[in-house]
This record gives sequence, structure tokens and C-alpha cells, in this order.
Amino acid sequence: HRCFFLSPSFSVDMSNPDNAGLDVPIEALEPAVDMFTHFGVTRADIWVLAALEGSSITQEDGDPDNRDFEMDWIGRPNCEDLNEPADCVDETCNYIRGPNRNLPSPNLDTHDLLEFFSNEFGFSDRDTVAIMGAHSLGGLQRENSGYNGVNGWAGNTRLLANGYYDSIVGATASLADCDTSADSADDCVNDLKNANRWEQVFVENSEPEFSTPDRWEWERGTNPDHFVMVNSDIALVRNLNGLMADDGEVSTCQWKC
Repeated sequence: HRCFFLSPSFSVDMSNPDNAGLDVPIEALEPAVDMFTHFGVTRADIWVLAALEGSSITQEDGDPDNRDFEMDWIGRPNCEDLNEPADCVDETCNYIRGPNRNLPSPNLDTHDLLEFFSNEFGFSDRDTVAIMGAHSLGGLQRENSGYNGVNGWAGNTRLLANGYYDSIVGATASLADCDTSADSADDCVNDLKNANRWEQVFVENSEPEFSTPDRWEWERGTNPDHFVMVNSDIALVRNLNGLMADDGEVSTCQWKC
């Protein structure tokens, strides 16, 4: 998503359907913006503070590696202070009409995924794998994205941890648990590679209450308590190049491809 923590413009282009649902937190923060503006606190400051607080509460209680996310200064410029009208959607710069940005598709293969984050943000491959771990948080709503994943990618939608990677790469064990000196080391590593079985499922959104496109998503578990991945998640561990149709269907392989 074109989120404020990935951009210096402190705005979200709400005319872009890929940002559907972000109006909820934006509007929830408006009373705080109104309350503190006269103290020199800007909307951009409030958004940063919310992001820092959100990052803080996603940490596991009692973890000695937890970090304090401090807000050291205020006075960040808002969208309308940073951009010319011609640079913004509808030539109107405000917090819901920022510059139009290229968003990553949920249907990227490995090469396209790494290339996107390299071109847009200068990320290394390692950086890209790390930022994808943000999918540990939140869920996927059909009315917003077309994906049916209210339980999110890893089951705990408010904990930023390694569950995303465990789900996509390996089962309950980790590579560190494999005794590489033992005869069973290869079997242990292969079990992790084969991981939990994910099945690609078609989500039809033709019902009147949805205005989102039909989707292909990867599911694991039993409805309605399943977890989901999109193709760009699977692309971290499987090369889908040449296997994916324009609508996202991967018809020639399932998980062990």
C-alpha cells in the first residue's frame, strides 16, 4: 500500500482503489489533528506518532529485544506544504489527494517483486524480504482488496513476529533447529522447504456488496479460519515466472512447484 510510513509526502491517494480501507485510520486521527494543531503539531506529526505507537504495540510482551520508538521532534510538513498542485491527484494536494504513486501488484513474481522495491526505494533483496514481513500484521477484507483473509497472513493480526516467515517457509521448526551434523539434516531442511501446504483458491467478488475485482489467493486451513498469502508473498520462496496468468491464477503448479 501507498502508506504514509513509506513516503515523505504524508498523504494517501484515496482515489486509488488499492488504498481502500485506509480512510478508517485516517479519519480516526482527525480529532487529534484538530486538537493539537494550534500547538504546532501537524497532521504529519500525528500520523508519525500513530505509526510509532502502532509499531510499539505490535511487539511481543516481555521480549528483551523490544525497542522504544520515541518521537523526538514535531513540525513535519504536510502534503500541501511539500507538493505543487500539479503534482497531486486532481491537482489538489491534501492528506487524501497526494501525488500518484506506482503501487506494487499482489501478482508479482520473484524478479518483479525484487525489482519493484529496488527501483522505488533502493531496497536490497534482503531489505525487500524484511519489509514483506509487515504482512505479519493486519488482514485482508474483500470489500477493500477483493481478498478473503480476515485472519491475515499468520493468524495473529497484531503481532509483528516471524510467524509470516514460518508459515511461508517452514512448519513449526526453524532452520536453526536442524542439526546439520546429523544424518537427518537433509530431511529436516527439506521439510522446511516444503512447509505447510498452500492451495490457490478463486475468490469471486461479483456480489452486489463488493466492488472489488475477482482474486486468486493462497489459503491454508479450514474456512472460515484460514490464513492467506498473495502471489507476491509466495514469490519470496517460489519462482512463479511464466506460471502466472494475468488475473493471478497459477494453474500449472500448487505449493510444491
